[in-house]
Amino acid sequence: MPLPIVSERYAQNPRGWLQQERRILDERISGANRVRKRPVPTGGLAKLASGPGYFRRGHEDVDFNALPNYAPPLRTLPAYDPEILKTSWRGQLLDLSLDSHRSLLHEAELRLAATLRLPCATYLCSKRRIFMLQLEKLRLGGKIRKTDCQIGCRIDVNIASRLWTSYQHAGWFESKHFQKYL
Repeated sequence: MPLPIVSERYAQNPRGWLQQERRILDERISGANRVRKRPVPTGGLAKLASGPGYFRRGHEDVDFNALPNYAPPLRTLPAYDPEILKTSWRGQLLDLSLDSHRSLLHEAELRLAATLRLPCATYLCSKRRIFMLQLEKLRLGGKIRKTDCQIGCRIDVNIASRLWTSYQHAGWFESKHFQKYL
């Protein structure tokens, strides 16, 4: 409202003007505090959210045995280059020396999980979810994107993005690794 109109309305009825302004502000504030539901993504990602090992607040995503394993074999990682999956992350490394699932990971994967501060079971769940998405995208004729990983994984989006980058660098998203499932 232009200033002359505001001052005219205020001059006519100061109390009424103040009440109207307060009501308008209250509506804006209540609208901003309202929880908006985001639409559920389509394209199969919703199936992952309701599938086995679905993440609920207060529960870690650690039941990797409930998820199918479409990940490329560990032998596709070079034994001579344990830093092929190397990434940077803030904070100290997570000590995985006593993790019971340590034996299921390649040395490079152990470094990646420790750097991203993921216990082995959570890392394995995320890895399996990412490759489930990759297979689904290949069946639909597309390629997996970072955004797909962020939506499909039950971990921080920044960690999911680092996993995608590491797997991309290692060549694990190449279609040759998924021919037997297509």
